Amino acid sequence: STNTWEPLENLVGSQDAVDEFETRFLLKDHDIMNEDDINWGSDKILIRDVVSVGDESEEDPAAHIHYVIKIERKGQDSKGLELIASKIITRRMPQEVIAFLQSKIKWA
Repeated sequence: STNTWEPLENLVGSQDAVDEFETRFLLKDHDIMNEDDINWGSDKILIRDVVSVGDESEEDPAAHIHYVIKIERKGQDSKGLELIASKIITRRMPQEVIAFLQSKIKWA
């Protein structure tokens, strides 16, 4: 995203807070990406967060789990954060999903 408020050099070390804000903003007006929206061979995909979208009272609560991702396309500026269904990303990038979830585990 384009930052017009604070110089980027002042935001060093606060990427988690920026990602959290962008995630909350994204969930207000969410368009969920389709599998065909991503070029799986050349796009670099970074998993930023995992969220629940929609009404979890339905039969399949897993259908509401989505990952917040950032797509880096060669030769293009990143569009910011995007939502993609858990079923898609776990099938296409299982090792990256496991690594992301392991990084979030807090050991006592």
